[in-house]
Amino acid sequence: MKINFDDIDISSIIEKWWLALIVILLIPINWLIEAAKWKTACRRIPHLNIRLAWKSVLAAISFGMLSPYRIGEFIGRLTLIDKKWNKQALYGTFLCTLSQNIVTISLGIISSIWMMNNYRMIEMTSERTYLYNILLVGFFVTLFFFHKSILKKLNTIPIIKKYASVVDDNSHTYKTMVSILTLGLVRYAVYTSQFVLLIYFFGGSLDIVGAFCAVSTIYLIQTGLPVPSFFDLFTRSEISIFVFSLMDLEPAIVLLSSSTLWVINLIIPSFLGLLYLRDMDIIDNIGLKRTT
Repeated sequence: MKINFDDIDISSIIEKWWLALIVILLIPINWLIEAAKWKTACRRIPHLNIRLAWKSVLAAISFGMLSPYRIGEFIGRLTLIDKKWNKQALYGTFLCTLSQNIVTISLGIISSIWMMNNYRMIEMTSERTYLYNILLVGFFVTLFFFHKSILKKLNTIPIIKKYASVVDDNSHTYKTMVSILTLGLVRYAVYTSQFVLLIYFFGGSLDIVGAFCAVSTIYLIQTGLPVPSFFDLFTRSEISIFVFSLMDLEPAIVLLSSSTLWVINLIIPSFLGLLYLRDMDIIDNIGLKRTT
């Protein structure tokens, strides 16, 4: 598909500077919410305040940029935490990631159904696809709220037995689990709004419901693609152009919006995360240094 940047109206973009300002102001809010969520999930770590949680989240972004499914974020969040709390930090990260996936997949399914009923959906209209996603949401929700009971039943497996005590010692009340899920929902609303605002900023003229449903559908598809975050820009751009093409939105507007969001929400925070890591002995902090 040919992308023609001549269709971008620079004067119109300048007039809508306030949209860009809102997007920029939402950057720290996005990651502060994630920090608050992780702090809630790691409530048993005594020295973990919101400031340290913020630094750890940014450090995790730096690690996650080079790993599929952002697996590196699990390691990244350990770097600024006392290594004796590594298991608790990993458990908290697991809950945060799981809660965000529940929100992304659930809202993505709802949004893609709306897209299917209003636009020419092709690859995404299969009943089998929706059934798979609904079962996946059910699995994640069950795992999120009942993982302690599941681990107890699988306690005879050595590797599970090793970590079951960590879950048992750090298990949360139902209220806390709902709080973690709610923070995930609020954060989802923030970065989805950023994408929609950028679409309008660069000249898109979609109805608000359609714009949000399209973005949620994009995130749903993207969740199933195991690519390193550094290459996330290319896959997200391709998916975004495809989904928004169903709404006759210019590819140039989609590409600029997707690329800008990638830079401000991943590249810039990852560089900030590197600043926090520059004087750290990472191998020692995550407990992998051998003692002699």
